[in-house]
Amino acid sequence: MQRCRGRRTPPRHGIARVRVGQVPLKVLGTDEDGDVEITDADLCEPTLFVIGDETTGLSAGWREACGALVRIPMTGMASSLNAASAATVVLYGAARQRRAQVG
Repeated sequence: MQRCRGRRTPPRHGIARVRVGQVPLKVLGTDEDGDVEITDADLCEPTLFVIGDETTGLSAGWREACGALVRIPMTGMASSLNAASAATVVLYGAARQRRAQVG
């Protein structure tokens, strides 16, 4: 299994190979200025979540690899969560939607 922690660019062939039809996979990145709120995104399909770091977010290469950017709704003074917290929220949202779909 390839680890991507700390990579500023996506793996050369991994995402491209997956996206050309071998595995149907949606690639979603998280960003505080994302186009869609995480609660409004369809997370029921197989999805690769790309979580940026707390300081610089996603690199340009990872942003380009994403099919869409989603945001976690925030109130108060904080504009974003740390990467671990953001990943927790995103994965919980996906689990909640998938559980609701199964019924």
